[in-house]
Amino acid sequence: MKVNLVARSALAFVFFYHGLVPKLLFPSEVELMLVQLHGLPIDAIVISRVGGVLEIILAGLLIFMRRSLIPVYMAAILLLVLLIDVAVVKPEILVGAFNPVTINMASLVLCWIVVVSQRK
Repeated sequence: MKVNLVARSALAFVFFYHGLVPKLLFPSEVELMLVQLHGLPIDAIVISRVGGVLEIILAGLLIFMRRSLIPVYMAAILLLVLLIDVAVVKPEILVGAFNPVTINMASLVLCWIVVVSQRK
């Protein structure tokens, strides 16, 4: 159970931090550029902030819904979809330092650890 809590907490931290820091407190130019590349009729900063709030909510669900795997599966799907999105929209981001491949894959491993350790 301890492994489950550590993995779940680490996963929640990833979503909390990425929702708060590069989306709400210090809007990331890369995040805003990725949003703009989709050509949506809504201001990129608004979409980024909404995304940040949703990531923080997901972090809360990961912590407070400890008996449920639904937030973990939601996180895994989100990590995969966003990684594919970056690969399609701006693939050159995937080769830089600290890129979405490494953070998303590490986070997906945390999802897997939570699922496997919770089933025991």
